[in-house]
Amino acid sequence: SGLDRQEQAVAVLTDAWTHSSAIPMPVFIRLQAADLLAMCLFDSGRVEATRRLLHQVEPTMQAMLQSLGDAAAPAVALLMMVKGRLAHRDGETVAARGLLARAAELARIAAHPSQTVHVLTALADAELAVGDRRAARAALDEARDIAIEGVAFPATTRRLTEAEARIGRGAARRARQEGRLVEELTDRE
Repeated sequence: SGLDRQEQAVAVLTDAWTHSSAIPMPVFIRLQAADLLAMCLFDSGRVEATRRLLHQVEPTMQAMLQSLGDAAAPAVALLMMVKGRLAHRDGETVAARGLLARAAELARIAAHPSQTVHVLTALADAELAVGDRRAARAALDEARDIAIEGVAFPATTRRLTEAEARIGRGAARRARQEGRLVEELTDRE
């Protein structure tokens, strides 16, 4: 996914994105390359490059969604997530929440566990930003369930654990795992 090696991933994905237009490659595949590139650009702090890429692919992404509907999910879910994360970064919390909720729907449809966990973690941050702690916890609970049942990349699992700590779920989960939430029974009980 490039999450642990963003510098190398950006170089490889930029090359793939740039050269993909020179060969007869399906738009669906090109958008998947843009998906990963946008995520890596954003996560490496290259905000303006991220904005330029999203601006470039926006018409294609919208056409894909209009033509294929939710079947476009594998090609556009991460693009939608990055749009939401940019809105969140820009202080547009309500817009971010809407974009990230849609990205979460698309990620569930695409059914790639690590990507779904990544998107749900971003959604939890947006929910927290608008003051909906319950929705943030629900998104993190769903993400944790997916991470346990599916295969989530280590970097994605770390992001989830960090988000749980911010929202307050990590301590309770660790205490449960270590058996500290179970009290010993006494003779009187």
